[in-house]
Amino acid sequence: MSPDTADFIDINVLPEQYRPRKLPRSAIILSVVAVVLILLLLPLYFVSARMGEDVANLEAELYAVQAELSAIETPTPEVVQLMSALEEVQGQTEELQEAYSVIAAEHVDWLAVMAAISNYDPNQLVLDSITQADRQIILNGRAISKPVVDAYAASLKASDLFSRVEVQSITSIETPFAPVTPTPPEVTITPTMEITPPETITPTAPITPTATPVGPDKYEVDDFQPKDIILGQTQLHNFYPVYDVDRVKFLAKAGRYYRVYTSDLAPAADTFLEVSVGGDRYENDDCYPGTGNLSSCVEFQVRTGADVEASVKITNRGQFGPEMWYQITVEEIAPTPTPIPTDTPIPTDTPIPTPTPLPTFTPTPIPTHTPTITPTPTPDLRDPYEPDYDVPKPIGVAEIQTHSFYPDGDVDKVTFGVKSGRLYAVNTFNLAPGVDTKIVVELSGEVCPDCQNDDASDQFLESEVRFVPTIDGVAVATISNVKNSQYGPDKTYDLTLNLLSSLVDDYEPDDPFAKPIAMEGTQEHNFYPQDDRDLVKFMVKEGRHYAVHTSNLSLGVDTSLKVVLEDQLVGENDDYAPGTGNFASAVCFQSPRDGTAVATITNLQQQYAVDKTYEINVNEAPVMQVSPLNLNFTAVEGGANPPAQQVNVINKGGGIVNWVATKDASWLSISPSLGVAPSTISVGVDITGLPAGSYIGYIDIDGRHPRSLCCAEPCFATVRVNLLVIPPTPTPVSSYLRPPGMASFARPGSLRPGSGQALDPGQQRGFGKALGGALDSLSLSAGGSRRASGLQSPEPVEFVILLELKAPAEASAAP
Repeated sequence: MSPDTADFIDINVLPEQYRPRKLPRSAIILSVVAVVLILLLLPLYFVSARMGEDVANLEAELYAVQAELSAIETPTPEVVQLMSALEEVQGQTEELQEAYSVIAAEHVDWLAVMAAISNYDPNQLVLDSITQADRQIILNGRAISKPVVDAYAASLKASDLFSRVEVQSITSIETPFAPVTPTPPEVTITPTMEITPPETITPTAPITPTATPVGPDKYEVDDFQPKDIILGQTQLHNFYPVYDVDRVKFLAKAGRYYRVYTSDLAPAADTFLEVSVGGDRYENDDCYPGTGNLSSCVEFQVRTGADVEASVKITNRGQFGPEMWYQITVEEIAPTPTPIPTDTPIPTDTPIPTPTPLPTFTPTPIPTHTPTITPTPTPDLRDPYEPDYDVPKPIGVAEIQTHSFYPDGDVDKVTFGVKSGRLYAVNTFNLAPGVDTKIVVELSGEVCPDCQNDDASDQFLESEVRFVPTIDGVAVATISNVKNSQYGPDKTYDLTLNLLSSLVDDYEPDDPFAKPIAMEGTQEHNFYPQDDRDLVKFMVKEGRHYAVHTSNLSLGVDTSLKVVLEDQLVGENDDYAPGTGNFASAVCFQSPRDGTAVATITNLQQQYAVDKTYEINVNEAPVMQVSPLNLNFTAVEGGANPPAQQVNVINKGGGIVNWVATKDASWLSISPSLGVAPSTISVGVDITGLPAGSYIGYIDIDGRHPRSLCCAEPCFATVRVNLLVIPPTPTPVSSYLRPPGMASFARPGSLRPGSGQALDPGQQRGFGKALGGALDSLSLSAGGSRRASGLQSPEPVEFVILLELKAPAEASAAP
């Protein structure tokens, strides 16, 4: 054996029992798998242990919070009810203070005013008419003489009730003053026979007259103490007297759902609901905004742990009167199902696997691999944005999302950031059959004005909400499926958010839903964005006159105005002053009935930009009143002009009356010839060169100035002026002595014989009247000298006195 192979032993020549054992391939594979599993399970073990510690910490914190909550004393239902009642009383106190200040500002002590006006001697003065407009009173009457009128005016000034007492005109009249003093005749009845009274008739049944309901409703007074209302029954109320507030109450049971709503509102009534229950407050103005229906509705759930009393307050944002009726109803409703999110179970600790001993290396045939059957997961039929009820999903500008109303009762919510002053639009479209969407947008947790919409138009079920935020913030849009709609994975719709404009006016969006405008109010709008048109709405009363007009138009704006009242066109206009270069529009109309009028303003220039601005104004139109409508002047030919007389121009409506006066006779004079009501026109006559005779002239007072927007008929008047010029008369004498032998003591024509009576052979007595004055008696003596005596009697007059009431502040300051 060589040295190189001396230490080498070929083990293959050894018997098999002495050879080293070889591990089978399956054992090697199992060992590798075991090592890999151990390496994988160790991180899971550490993660599970860490989660267990976190769960323990959270449970400890939860226990501490629960302990704090249990230590806080929960108010009893009685305390909650008292707190709610206290809050209502505080609100009522504020309303009373506000109403008192308004009433006190307009208060006039009419008893004292009428007592001062009626303080005159009816045997010397009579009032024919009293006209009142705002704080002005015009008295028209007759008196026995001018000093009586002066004394009456002085007594009115002395009453200290008027800031102005002005005798505007005193005119002599030919009709003698004759006060009406009715005296009942004295009749003496002499019975010729004894009258036996008939038998007393006893009615078998009392007759009760049927009264016509006038005044407040039968539930008054309920302004502060609410009246009971039964669930499911409707009560009929009205808003009368002025500032009337109605309240009802009912028992609301814990956990149940209720609906409170008004209906059948009279024209010009606009309800506002406030519901207080268990410390919660719910409010609503219009249940169906944008439809012209001004009724209100509130739905709520009683979230207290006990039954409580619910209080409902109904106020009016419209007009007051005995005819302002409405109905109030309370009913219990079934709740709308809301999907409840499934709680995710907290994972439990995974036990550490028990080490498995190494298998005995016994040759084992490799087992045939059996495939593991993986269960097919149940498909999620909800849309990819679910769940989105508790945590709204974000949506970007111009993004389109496809949602579905599934499962039953599903409600979707999206959120997005907004900037102040920009116009946003949230739209639904591509609605599947059985889907009818409704959108409600909230800003800072509150539903913004006009941020609810069911149907964007009468023909389609899609919804659209346009709004302009007043502050930067985050908006949340809730999209629900309206009542009687269907649910399912196939009940889909598309949702999009668009930024329409970043520089719109403060009243957008106002198309197609009109924004309210206050009477006597002015709004500035612009025609932006493209194809923009503006709509405003306002309340009107039957028989009253209204004026709508645009003004301050920027370059490139030519307004066109159309006004409708419940689908009835009441007026339209392009340019109210054509040919002048002024493209402003105006509509003046008399309302045929109570209701809500809507004005639509478009730009005929078809130019749309941020600077295409204009102003829109709504007024109760002026109604001009002129008095008196007849003036009488008397003058002597060649003598002095008679005193000027006054014509009063007042405005009994709203707005402004810019009037212009014109005359048709050269002998007439008017000053001033134009002005703004209320005002006084001084009318005079110039008789220079006029021969004796009768003259008639006319003064036209026209208030139909374009800026007045005064309707035609009540803003035009004609005053007739009658002038009588009589021949000159000699100066009347108080006594005249005729020398003996003179045949006559007066010129022919100076006396009008009235009657004669022979007194005795030497004396005669006659009665007559001189043209220039009054001569009541004339004594003629047959012998010696003749003597005539003239007795001047009082001259009756008619007068006009203007009174102006003191303002409340002036009246309170008076001693």
